[in-house]
Amino acid sequence: MSQKGFDVLAHKNILSGIIGMHLEACVDSLISKQHRVSFQHLLLKRKSQPLELVCMGLCYMKDRAIGGALYFATFIDDLSRKLWCFALKTKGQVFEIF
Repeated sequence: MSQKGFDVLAHKNILSGIIGMHLEACVDSLISKQHRVSFQHLLLKRKSQPLELVCMGLCYMKDRAIGGALYFATFIDDLSRKLWCFALKTKGQVFEIF
C-alpha cells in the first residue's frame, strides 16, 4: 500500500496508531511503476531482390501430424513476405527442403 493510501485510512480513523508514521520507499515497487523508454522506431529497409534474405524457423510439434511429421519448417522472404511452411518427419529433412 502506498503512503497516500495509509494517509487516507488514517484520516478516516480506520487504522489506529499510524498517525504521523512514514513508510520507507519500496525500491522494487518504484522500479515496477516507472515508465519505460519506448523503442526507437528504426527505419529498417527490406531487401530489394526476391530471396535475397530468407528467414527460416524450425519448430518441434508435441504431437505427430497425420502424415507422421514431428517438425515443421518455415521460410519467409524478406521482400515479398511470402511464407512457405513444410511438415518434416526428421530434422535432417530441412536441408532437402531448403
